[in-house]
Amino acid sequence: MTHCVLNSKLLPLAEAHISVADRGFRFGDGVFETIAVYGGVPYQWELHQKRLESGLEAIKIRAETQNLRKLSLELIAKNNVKNGVLRIAISRGVGSLGYFPDKPKATVVIEAENRTFKAPDVIALGLSSYEKPSPACLPVEYKLAQGLNSTLARMEAVEKNCFDALLLNGQKHITETSSANIFWIKDSMLYTPAPECGVLLGTTRAAMIRLSPYPVRQGSFPLQEMLDAEEVFLTNAHWQILPVHRFENKTWTHHAYTEALQIIYRKDIESYVAAHRV
Repeated sequence: MTHCVLNSKLLPLAEAHISVADRGFRFGDGVFETIAVYGGVPYQWELHQKRLESGLEAIKIRAETQNLRKLSLELIAKNNVKNGVLRIAISRGVGSLGYFPDKPKATVVIEAENRTFKAPDVIALGLSSYEKPSPACLPVEYKLAQGLNSTLARMEAVEKNCFDALLLNGQKHITETSSANIFWIKDSMLYTPAPECGVLLGTTRAAMIRLSPYPVRQGSFPLQEMLDAEEVFLTNAHWQILPVHRFENKTWTHHAYTEALQIIYRKDIESYVAAHRV
């Protein structure tokens, strides 16, 4: 990655500077999006932009978003990104009276780089000791810049020699992992926690619900519901669809449903890229 976009300007990385007084640095006061890029095309751009704009509205940040796609495509071309990640981060900007915003102007940063993900042979999950914050506390359905809950949960997972950690909410219902939405299959039915449980409205989650050939049920589920499943898998924009092999003492060895969904998802990516290639 040689260049980025800062406040609508395409700049070499060495020339891009953000104030130490920026509220994104001070308070994690902002939102972001991580978008998978295939063949130079940001996949499911429309969903990402809609979630970004909804997140900005939820935390009351005013920022120009209409030119983000144009700027993102220019950056993707400049950095010669074929398959990788596009990241858009928007903070409230500079201006604070303590926590209170003092007439700030939003800071907008766009990054794009080639990056590949190779999943480990075994995806093991642990149960996090941290709860997922309630939607009554924060608009957790969006990608909030203050990601400390996810950071601590992921660090805890690594300390336990796990790939990721499963978080429950205050009612002890399944929400998601530190970095992904979670699904499971039982009796040819696809299950996933409902938004009111406090889950991120993931774009790959949305794609699974849209593309699934199996009936989808969203709801509030105790941990045992997942443990009784035939298959479990994770989704996010970068990882795509990852089968889970182990959760503590529970193992899953067959992933036929998950593999079928992986094929369907890859075909959707191919179709989207073909339709949106510049």
